[in-house]
Amino acid sequence: MNMASAATTGEQRVLDHLGAKFGVKADAVQVLSLTPRDLPAGAAEFFVEGKNSRHDRYNCIVMGDKAYCSQVDGEFVRVLREQSLLQRKDVSAAQYMRLYSLLALPRQVKYIDGNVLNRNAQEFRAFPQVQAPAVTTRSDGGVTLTFFATPTDTVEPSKWTVAISPNYEVAVTSEEVAKR
Repeated sequence: MNMASAATTGEQRVLDHLGAKFGVKADAVQVLSLTPRDLPAGAAEFFVEGKNSRHDRYNCIVMGDKAYCSQVDGEFVRVLREQSLLQRKDVSAAQYMRLYSLLALPRQVKYIDGNVLNRNAQEFRAFPQVQAPAVTTRSDGGVTLTFFATPTDTVEPSKWTVAISPNYEVAVTSEEVAKR
């Protein structure tokens, strides 16, 4: 398989999806193909930015013949359903977290993964309860993703819980984390 044509196909799926959802024109944006990080096998990752505006930015992934992009309500649920991710046993906490962060987490918040905790241990010393993302499979077949996040420009962690039912109903809660 020719990798260049596969990338072009993925980029075209992203452009088609953004065009359908937002009316984005292909010549008005730049599509960057990224090395997928913490995504399920076979996923391709893209970053799309408006050529004349730094405000038009989208994180996108392509899995199979489908594209999924940030700023589209319900995209996280859509990828879970269409890719049957709840039924798969090979999806890790890091992969659920990455999908959620790309498709549903508010832009002004960044999640805290194990790498951040290792790199910035001093910053999080006052918050010993902060841990890397974790996922648990529930007895009803759903999953619960638990992670910590902080505003992008400060260290004020909060604990987030994303409960996903087998019917793909999502309930999100967050609570502040107290300093010790």
